[in-house]
Amino acid sequence: MKKLLACCMVVLAFMACNTFQKPATTAVQPKETKAERNLRLLDEVYTNTSAGNFVKAQELMSQLIAENPDEPKYVILQGAIYISMNDFPRAMASAEAVLAKDPENIDALMLAAKILMFQNKTADSQKYLQRILAKDPSNAFALTALGDIALASQNYSQAEQYYNKAIASNPNESAALAGLARIYYKRGQNREALETFNKALTIDPTDPAALLDRSRVLYDLGQYEACEADLNASIKLDDGVFWSYIERGRLYMDSGRYDEALKDLSRAIELNANYFLAYIYRAAIYENKGQDENAYNDYAKAVEMRPDYWYALESMGLLAYRMHAWNKAYEAFHKATTYTTNHPEYYVAAALALLRSGDKQKAKDYAGRYLPKIDKEKFYPYWLLLRYVIDQTTNTNELELKIATEKSLDTRAALLFYVSQYWMALGKDEMALKYLDMVKEANRQGTIEWRMAEAEWKWMSK
Repeated sequence: MKKLLACCMVVLAFMACNTFQKPATTAVQPKETKAERNLRLLDEVYTNTSAGNFVKAQELMSQLIAENPDEPKYVILQGAIYISMNDFPRAMASAEAVLAKDPENIDALMLAAKILMFQNKTADSQKYLQRILAKDPSNAFALTALGDIALASQNYSQAEQYYNKAIASNPNESAALAGLARIYYKRGQNREALETFNKALTIDPTDPAALLDRSRVLYDLGQYEACEADLNASIKLDDGVFWSYIERGRLYMDSGRYDEALKDLSRAIELNANYFLAYIYRAAIYENKGQDENAYNDYAKAVEMRPDYWYALESMGLLAYRMHAWNKAYEAFHKATTYTTNHPEYYVAAALALLRSGDKQKAKDYAGRYLPKIDKEKFYPYWLLLRYVIDQTTNTNELELKIATEKSLDTRAALLFYVSQYWMALGKDEMALKYLDMVKEANRQGTIEWRMAEAEWKWMSK
């Protein structure tokens, strides 16, 4: 919006200058001419809009319009200021006032199209853009805008046609070049995308959206320093763009700069609290920093928005288990079973959480109810674990034999952890510690069971 307003000011200042004749130098300062007054008021409008004093700017515009009733350019500028104020009805009224007198006024048609685009009224915007092209088939703005609309609807072929026409009309149409670069990126043509973004940003280095999108290309190409530089520049130009903080936060996460990542992701959530992955990323940082409760709350927020995201449910269960919040652990692991049938460990973890809570009967009932859900042939050790929760016996010989012959080291370590939890729930701490030590010896870091085992080692060492 700032760029739109600045462009309008430049155009109007140029038009006003064309009507101004510089007076001859005399000893007595001549009276201010109408053209000079118009320029002075326009300068005051620009100063006030740049400072965000839109009410004062509109008062000045009202003076200009009253004194120049036959000049549509001032009405159009007033509409542009209304856009900056997010007053779209008045902005559209300004465009329509000009179009009522001159239905083919290109500037008024452009203003109307931009207003509708800001409001995401694509279909209505297209009508105005087509009217512009009917009068001026090579209008670069209209062609680029139609390309943007086609790109947003993933009609890449049509978008490419519009962008190429715009560039043919005006090789310096940076927005069309940036749009074309986005198409290359969507198609996986990263080298072509980077080259085209470079052209666009050479023409207009102050385009925050192009800088943001080029940073994504640079990230995929492994050029992380250049990626960060683009994100920094984009945020400096416009610090209200949610995606800029998401991308930079992820970049900081990748490089282990967790405090900076946490700050950026928190800012992203302030700007847009409805993007569930922002909570997932921030939760991962909290978890890395050992702030389990904050991590749990962020995962819970993500699940609230996306209940089917069972990876987050797994993390919630893990964190609750680590905090010995057994009911929360049970709820998270059990809910995860709703969305995936290929993780029998969730049934086991849910049952063991109930057993650890001290409610042995509820654990027994749960294990009996969900035992048939596990493919006995494919996941026999997990099936056996639930059987032991049902029986709550101290004889686990068959299970231990199955674990000993398990080929997957990750699975073996996971099963050893669950056995340790089984013994702990039965009050057999010495046996539990024995199996926890075997998990440590397996050294299968990265699994959820290893992460829960780490917490148990800390609890038992207190």
